[in-house]
Amino acid sequence: MLCFYVYIELGTSIRESGGEFAYLSYVRWHPFAFAFLWSSTLITSSCSCAILTITFGQYIVEAIQPIACLSPSQRAIATKLFGFSLLLLIMFVNMYSLKKYAGRIQIVIAIAKLLSVGIIVVTGFYFIIFKGRIENFTNGNFFNGTQLSPSSVVLSIYGGVWAYSGYDVLNYGAEDIKHYKRTLPIAVIGGLFLCVIIYLLTNIAYFAILSPSEMLESEAVATTFCQKTLGDFSYAMPAIVGILMTGTINSDVFMFSRFMFAGARRGNMPTCWALINEEAESPRVTVLFHSLFAICFSFIGVVDQLIQYMIVCGMLQQCFVVSAIIYIRLRKIPVHKDAIKFPLIVPMTLLVISAALVVIPCWTDWRAAVVGFGVALFWLVVYFVRKWTWPIAPLAYINDLTTRFFQLVFWCVVATLNNDAQEEFTANSQDQTKVDGQLSTPRLTTATNEF
Repeated sequence: MLCFYVYIELGTSIRESGGEFAYLSYVRWHPFAFAFLWSSTLITSSCSCAILTITFGQYIVEAIQPIACLSPSQRAIATKLFGFSLLLLIMFVNMYSLKKYAGRIQIVIAIAKLLSVGIIVVTGFYFIIFKGRIENFTNGNFFNGTQLSPSSVVLSIYGGVWAYSGYDVLNYGAEDIKHYKRTLPIAVIGGLFLCVIIYLLTNIAYFAILSPSEMLESEAVATTFCQKTLGDFSYAMPAIVGILMTGTINSDVFMFSRFMFAGARRGNMPTCWALINEEAESPRVTVLFHSLFAICFSFIGVVDQLIQYMIVCGMLQQCFVVSAIIYIRLRKIPVHKDAIKFPLIVPMTLLVISAALVVIPCWTDWRAAVVGFGVALFWLVVYFVRKWTWPIAPLAYINDLTTRFFQLVFWCVVATLNNDAQEEFTANSQDQTKVDGQLSTPRLTTATNEF
């Protein structure tokens, strides 16, 4: 809940696409914005998309296995082919029409998800009410095996954060959304309560059929559940789950392509990543590169381990983002006139919790902490080296050449923030420049960017 409130305030206060990068740039914490931008782009987001893509392929292969009878090597190849095919399809959809196709696909998939979950919930409650399957809820079975050590609690919180992730998707594409002040709170808070209800009912249905140990041992809980309750229909469940993952991958491509675009637009990434097709209003080049990064990382066998290491870096980024909103409030830095604000105790409490989630793993899993802090520190060093040495003639030439090439291929223009409308502040917040008497939403202009 605290994360939701903080991101609602950030999103309505700073109307710029890019999520955390935009917020850190707004308060001019540019070194940290740069460090988290590159670490998220090259590792976290790419690995996450790779895992989603491969998982989709695994579910589809599982569905066709009774018919195809594939060998292990064939399964591995088929998994990647199915995953890459979906990713490339979503890539083209996001390139050419976000409103006409990508948005509608998301709505259709959301409805299909609710119907699928509804089948599981109705089935589970049928067994509870008419079959009396309540043994897993009695005699301490429900909390059997619960561990309360600090490391276990931290891991469970990480799992909960992952389960409810997605509340910040709209923050990454703020400039693509109309009526932002109304849409963001409804989407975030409404989505939260809907997810809570769905997760609660679904887990009750699962526990009616499966014991905690069976759930932990199962690679696909929904499939195991259906095998014990729905008979032959269980063979269709892997395909249904795989198809439903289309919405998750679609959100991932939308979110991180805008994240990369926002970084390039401020000159922190190659200029070609700041290209946008004005007709489709799509950053086609970043959509392409994010998809290519995911495909490349899918061939690395330790993708899930990389994400585990980067969790610490992600929580560290959250600490800085929450600190940014506290800094804005304490310094009384001007923000958008329609900003939705919550009591200051909300971000302060979240900052304490986030800091604890960064510090505790330093003792429980020091390797993950070292990797997370090391990646962030590496990109901080890169930021200052780049600042002191750029432009380097060969790299500047390559940057210009690739920009011209992708402009011709994707029929795009370079977008930058209009300097007169950037929502940034000076060292003295009273000297903040306003546009037409108030801070305005950043506008896109075509210009020459510098990487």
